[in-house]
Amino acid sequence: MHQKKHGRGLLATFGLSVLFTCSLQADFKSDARWPELIERIGQDQVPDGTGVVVCQVEAMEGTSYAPNLTHAEYDSHTFIDRGPGFSGTSSHANNVAKRFYGDITSMTPGSDPVNLYEANGWCTDDFLRANYSSSTPPLGLPGGIKVISQSWIGSFGNVATDQTALRRLDFSVTRDDSIIVVGVNNGSSSQNLPLLCYAYNNISVGLRSGNHANSDTASNYEGGGRMKPEICATSAQTSFATPVVSSAAVMLVDQVRSNSDLHSDGEQPEVIKAVLMSAANHLDENADDGEWSNEPSESGGDRGMATRPLDQVQGAGQVDVDRGHLVMSGGRITGGVSPATTPEAPLYGWDWAYCLVGNSRTWNFTLGGSVDEISIVAAWSRQVPTGFGSDWTLGDFDLELVRLDADGNPVSIVGSGPEVFESGNVYSGSAVDNVEHLYIRGLAAGQYQLRLTLLGGGGASNARAGLAWYFSEPDIVDVPGDINADGVVDVDDLLQLLSEFGNCNGGCASDLDGDGDTDVNDLLELLNYM
Repeated sequence: MHQKKHGRGLLATFGLSVLFTCSLQADFKSDARWPELIERIGQDQVPDGTGVVVCQVEAMEGTSYAPNLTHAEYDSHTFIDRGPGFSGTSSHANNVAKRFYGDITSMTPGSDPVNLYEANGWCTDDFLRANYSSSTPPLGLPGGIKVISQSWIGSFGNVATDQTALRRLDFSVTRDDSIIVVGVNNGSSSQNLPLLCYAYNNISVGLRSGNHANSDTASNYEGGGRMKPEICATSAQTSFATPVVSSAAVMLVDQVRSNSDLHSDGEQPEVIKAVLMSAANHLDENADDGEWSNEPSESGGDRGMATRPLDQVQGAGQVDVDRGHLVMSGGRITGGVSPATTPEAPLYGWDWAYCLVGNSRTWNFTLGGSVDEISIVAAWSRQVPTGFGSDWTLGDFDLELVRLDADGNPVSIVGSGPEVFESGNVYSGSAVDNVEHLYIRGLAAGQYQLRLTLLGGGGASNARAGLAWYFSEPDIVDVPGDINADGVVDVDDLLQLLSEFGNCNGGCASDLDGDGDTDVNDLLELLNYM
């Protein structure tokens, strides 16, 4: 197996090419908006990973794949060796560990115990068992491991063997409900290596600077054309960006477990992935590659449509733990399957949504003013059965934000002008990715509906997706006569008034004169505003 860490190179067993670096950047917590989270909820309320069992997988550096276990960073930690046994210290592993669970450096020093694997062993005998027959599944994750951080890249040098390992990884995620975070290759002109970023069910990480491989999944691998990476963090090397995102995932798991008001499905790997990506900062000044864009159509009848969900370099953007906490705190809002069952959703929240092929799940949003920024992500997993052959299935979801007319009927806003939304995409319909992403700037006030539609099941009749959304606070402007609170006075307000005419017994928005009913006086007042 050919394998690399990210930095300088040397050779190890199995022809393993190992790369490592010791440089760190101290501002990664600031760029991840950790100080803003502390300021918003208070240090004592910030999830620190307490009780979340984690795992670090490292390529061998000399004879070791472990951090410096005697360092003050790890005084509070218990380490469990799951590999061949280590001696000495890997500087690469030590710097990854500091960011992932270090007592001094990390955002999640409470993560414990820490399980340590060597990467070759993790892919073969010690976990994935890619070298075993198809009748032998991966080993079960020991000790309640929830979040696994992988700061290495590699290949077996054979597409078929690589794909077996990737299928087994995806199988393990859905079987174990684990969250696997992996780095992409370094260097903006580099190609990605298949292990492990070509998997479907992981979270791939790049650099906020853009100095990482951003090539799509290669065409000779399953799911060719899928975009990588999916999210970024600040570091000089992707090895050290990866544990930052791993730590952010730990924070969300801890948040769910510590808050009895949050549904336990918030721990689902697809939900964690959707929350992290929807909460990512698209606007951070640290990106060196230009403005974030998933290249939606900008004019004509398909204005606002995107067929590639992410920015080619930045993925969903810079990890943002403050916004991630906010999205998770919105709670699970179960999508409807009909107008009667569709909930009125808050500005941020999530769901673990089940769909039948050909059907949609829906959420309604009433915006009393224009909204500067909206980020919505759906993420779902490949389903790999035991046997690990080509008979796996993958749902094909599309994601769309539509407007509701006065009668509550959905109306597409694809092709609408800047008076409805200033920029971005209101429809995401990738043919290959297992994420969809809406990113909208300057959405006008009004009533909207989010629609998650399962177009096909890839051989299955149903599928589930993690869904998460973030709406910035509406810029509410009080417009006299604006009955439906969409920021303008028009025929929709007239229609609502007529529907409530004579039927209002107090509290109706159409009672413009405040006398407790909707009558001709309110109609005359509305006409005066139009």
